[in-house]
Amino acid sequence: NEFDEGIIITDSSITETIFINEKIKEMFNVSIDDFLSRGIIPLLAEKMSENSKYFFRKNIELCRTSQLGVKPFEVDFIDCDEIPDTQKVEVFNFTSKLLRRELKYIKFSSVKQVKFAEDEQDSMKSRFYKYFEYLPFPCVIINSDGVILDLNPPFNEALQYGYSDMIDKKLDSFFA
Repeated sequence: NEFDEGIIITDSSITETIFINEKIKEMFNVSIDDFLSRGIIPLLAEKMSENSKYFFRKNIELCRTSQLGVKPFEVDFIDCDEIPDTQKVEVFNFTSKLLRRELKYIKFSSVKQVKFAEDEQDSMKSRFYKYFEYLPFPCVIINSDGVILDLNPPFNEALQYGYSDMIDKKLDSFFA
């Protein structure tokens, strides 16, 4: 079957690659043996921008240690004709009945870059948000009522709650 998304299935610690689909083979010009011999992070990160390498590694590490999952994130690829510049990465936990164990499903999908006329304030907001996502220390965005609007991966990791468990909840409820 043909997919628009690249699919990788790994063990729950994201150390053993069990399956890659044709899209991943085409995008990264690799085989399953390459994943087995080199490892998922070095293989996938080698064509990413420096910021994306850091962000990808941090999110994969968070998935390995917390088991709570992370929100979808974007990574940028450079100098690579086979891979669209920006890819959305999603990591899901699931249990394989056939293998009788927990696995991770990692999906890469192309991000359509739609350009709208941006005013200066919108441009500043988008730059701030990108910076917020890459910060190595915990940060959270709340509204005036103390409700969490967004959080970065280190904040998610520090509190050991899933991203979806924290969004739209009052910040003080996690420190009561």
